Amino acid sequence: SRFTSINCAASSVPTSFKTCVGSATSSQDLLVARASLDRFRALAKERFKPGAALDVGEVKDLTGLSRKYVIPLLEWLDKERVTRRVGASRIVL
Repeated sequence: SRFTSINCAASSVPTSFKTCVGSATSSQDLLVARASLDRFRALAKERFKPGAALDVGEVKDLTGLSRKYVIPLLEWLDKERVTRRVGASRIVL
């Protein structure tokens, strides 16, 4: 599929999130283009080497997004086995 749903507490797609397309599929989901998620994954892997810790603030700075939208993206990276959550941080796999 060209789009992937990412669970979050958003009621609408943020205008600052350039990789979001369409509108929320429900009050809990963002609809994101698969190609955009692939670019985000590649950027995370490029910027943060295996074993490195990353936190919400670093990803906010990297993407220009608010915490409200960064958290679902980080959870998606966990699901995709790019990162693993350890406390408040993520470890790059």
